[in-house]
Amino acid sequence: MIQRFFKRTILLTIGIATLAILLAACGAGGAISHSGDQSTGGEAGRILIQLFDAPGFMYPSVNGVPEWTLYGDGTLIFQRTTIPASSSGQSILLSAHLTSAQVAHILDVVVNHHHFFASDQSFYGLRIPDAGLTLLYVASNGQQKMVKVGGAPSTPDTQMQNIFAIVQYVRTYTPVGAQPYTPAGVGVLAIAQGQATPGEKAWPASGVALATVASRECPLLGASGGCIAQAKSAGVSVIYGAEGVDFLRQTGGRGAYAQNGKSYFVTVWPLLPDTLHPETGKTPTIRVAEAGGQIANWPIVTYSAAP
Repeated sequence: MIQRFFKRTILLTIGIATLAILLAACGAGGAISHSGDQSTGGEAGRILIQLFDAPGFMYPSVNGVPEWTLYGDGTLIFQRTTIPASSSGQSILLSAHLTSAQVAHILDVVVNHHHFFASDQSFYGLRIPDAGLTLLYVASNGQQKMVKVGGAPSTPDTQMQNIFAIVQYVRTYTPVGAQPYTPAGVGVLAIAQGQATPGEKAWPASGVALATVASRECPLLGASGGCIAQAKSAGVSVIYGAEGVDFLRQTGGRGAYAQNGKSYFVTVWPLLPDTLHPETGKTPTIRVAEAGGQIANWPIVTYSAAP
C-alpha cells in the first residue's frame, strides 16, 4: 500500500536529487497586461493559483508536493517530466520568476476568460472510487476558492469545460528561463515499521532520530496505535540548508531505513516558498493534500533552525 502511494513521490523526489545537472527545455509563456487585477503585488509565499494532486485512500494518504504553484511575487514552481534515453521518465521541480504582466495574463485567462469564480460546484469530472483527485485553488482580487477535479469531463456544460480548460492551461504553461528548483530545506516524514530486518539500509543521518520524527508525526498520519506523541507537540521535522538537500539526494526521496534496531519508512519533501513565508502570527506549516481532496497545514516543529 505504501509503495503504491509513494509511486508519484519517488518519481518527483528522485528527479529533484538530480537538480545540479538538469536544465529546462522551455517554450514561451504569453504575457499581456491586466490592469484590473491587484494580485501581483509581490507577496512572497502567498498562493495565487495551485494544482495539488490529492491521493486516493491508501495509507498514508497524503502528498506534500504540489504539481503547479504560482505565488504573489511571481515565483512559479512546477513539475515537468524528463525522458532520458535510459529511463521511462521522471518528474522534477522547476522554478521561474514571472513578470507582473505574465502573472496578470495568467490570472486573466483563469478568472476572466474561463470564469473560475463563476463556477458553483465543488467537484468537476468523473468520480472514481478510492482514486485521487486534482485540487485547483485560485485567489484573486479578494476572492479565493478551491474545486476538486477528477478524471475527464463528465458533461459538456460550460462550467465543466472551463474548469478543465484551466487545468490544461496551467499544466502546459512553461515560461522561458525555468531552472531546476533548489529548496531551502526538506521536511522529513517517518513511519515506524517495527523491528529492522537483517541487511536493511542504515539511515544516513545520525543526527536525525527517526524514533523522535515518527512520534511527532504519527498524530498527523492518523496512526491507530503506538503513537506516543501528544497532539500539541505534533509536527513535521525539518532539515534546512545544504544538509537537508543532501538528505534528499542520499535517500532519493523515500525508502525503508533502519536506525537503532527499528525500521522506518521515510519520505523527504522539498520545502516550498509558502512554508518559508508564513502568515503573520501563524505557526509555519507544510501544506499537504490528503485523501478525499482536503488540504491540511501540518505544523513545523523545528522552524527555529531556519536560516
